[in-house]
Amino acid sequence: MKRIAQDPAKRWTVPELAASINVSESHLFRLFREIAGEAPATFVERTRIEHARRLLIDSDASVTSLSMDLGFKTSQHFATVFKRYTGVSPRSWRLQASINCPIE
Repeated sequence: MKRIAQDPAKRWTVPELAASINVSESHLFRLFREIAGEAPATFVERTRIEHARRLLIDSDASVTSLSMDLGFKTSQHFATVFKRYTGVSPRSWRLQASINCPIE
């Protein structure tokens, strides 16, 4: 989990994660469910979106650029996943953050 959090843009796969800790894929699923309460893919996706939320506030990069930097295949897929977790589009998130925390 720490490795995923350190590199959220990487396109992590279950076989890769399982091999990195020398367990089977099925054991990895069980461990993740037990420790994180969710599947590995869900954890990876949620971690990427949490990172995206920070980047949208801290960066002037376009949403498309950020989506590519975070390893999403398209900006539309990124926007769909982002909205699933936050309830708003990436652009709306950025706008709301700028209104709530104006730069001095």
